[in-house]
Amino acid sequence: MITRLTIIALVTCWCYRLQGQELTELGANYNHDPDLIELDLLERSGVRWVRVTPRFYRYLNGELNPETDEGLQRVIDASNAGYQVIFGWRFDFKQNDENIPVPGSAREREMFDIASRVMARLGTSIDIFTLGNEPNLETLTEDLVFQSSHNGVPLVVFTERLLTEVFERFYNLRPSIKKPEVYAGSFPALFENRWQTNEGVNGLLQFAQQDDRVTGFALHLHISNFNEVDQSFAHARSIIPDKPFIVTEFSLHRLYRNNISEALNVNPAGADFAAKYGHSPGMQLFEWYQYANNNKIQPVELDDLFKTRDWFIPGYLDVYREKFEQNNVVIATYPILQQSAPLVFNTGSPLWFLNPVFMQVTLARDENDQLGANPLCAEDYLAWAAFRRAVTTSIDLGEERLTDSLVFPNPARGKITLRNVEGKYHVTIRDMTGRTVSSASYEGEAVIDISGLAPSTYLLNIQRGKGQENIKFVVER
Repeated sequence: MITRLTIIALVTCWCYRLQGQELTELGANYNHDPDLIELDLLERSGVRWVRVTPRFYRYLNGELNPETDEGLQRVIDASNAGYQVIFGWRFDFKQNDENIPVPGSAREREMFDIASRVMARLGTSIDIFTLGNEPNLETLTEDLVFQSSHNGVPLVVFTERLLTEVFERFYNLRPSIKKPEVYAGSFPALFENRWQTNEGVNGLLQFAQQDDRVTGFALHLHISNFNEVDQSFAHARSIIPDKPFIVTEFSLHRLYRNNISEALNVNPAGADFAAKYGHSPGMQLFEWYQYANNNKIQPVELDDLFKTRDWFIPGYLDVYREKFEQNNVVIATYPILQQSAPLVFNTGSPLWFLNPVFMQVTLARDENDQLGANPLCAEDYLAWAAFRRAVTTSIDLGEERLTDSLVFPNPARGKITLRNVEGKYHVTIRDMTGRTVSSASYEGEAVIDISGLAPSTYLLNIQRGKGQENIKFVVER
């Protein structure tokens, strides 16, 4: 039965598509550390997708065993729990000072045998297969141009053979297993001229466009400003005009790095911040980062610091989301847990630790012993995940009502009323860190006491049978 809610949800999606846009679904990026996957944290984050790219050489060199690696088991567990998996390898050819092997060579067979062993264990758990991870950075320079030994650009030849000799062979021999979608990539810094004019980079983009086995392309967008996002999409779309994109990594890392030496007292607000928290006014940001990672600060201090930085972009995840939906990005994955959080900093230190939604090294746990949520992005991340999930799941409810009319008033103080709801259902209210603040069952119209909730934004989940809705509401003073 097509209901009013069904029509509203479909019209929302259709409007995006009529404007050349897609609703971008958000996922959790565990990058090279699948052993960090925890199902309870995934549930708290509210996403459906998990992305991992283990370092291939750890299997090739015998450090990890494809048949027993705990990280791969975490991926399998996530899949068994209902999460969808984006999987690919990081081939660190450059880091290991190794050229891409010649097609048909013993070294290539050794690599593909290892890859096939991983596929034998993980193949039924993969929903999207990526054919590489930042290959323009992980490949020696000579392998990004034509070589007669490979009868082509080694990077492009290797990628095509990986698809044919490992991926296609595995699934063609097992027709009962659903074959995942394939995305080539994933290129970072595509806004730089050196990559836009690189033979290997453009060759891989052309391969993705021309090979019907490849669904689309993956990008990484670590930026210093959003013009770089536009430039990256413009170049990719000049070669791949219509196929979908996924963005498996994105952040303001370059922006953070550009300002790593800035002093706290660069402006009056920064001087006030230093005085409030007892820091030296001339303390540089990298020194404060070292302090933060060694002292498990409160989220409010991190938030207060970045409110004093004129260059910071508040609500940057919302800006990314808009850019993604304009450019047919179907999935974007973002880190939910710190994978790199150094305790010693200098002006050359990477600053990836600032990105994740939950900061187990930098931030103190909250009063409920939950991981500290990053005030720079956690609220927007959880709202994005909840919105996209609501669009995909509320269609299944079969209820003749408008989502926006369920919670009244909104904003609210003291109490909220759930209207136009029939039968028995369960309501869970979470704050924007994902912490549950209320959970109870109701029948019919219900009045919920929210007098104990601090002024903020909250996510209300209504669960009935297999259907659910997620509604964002605001508590005012």
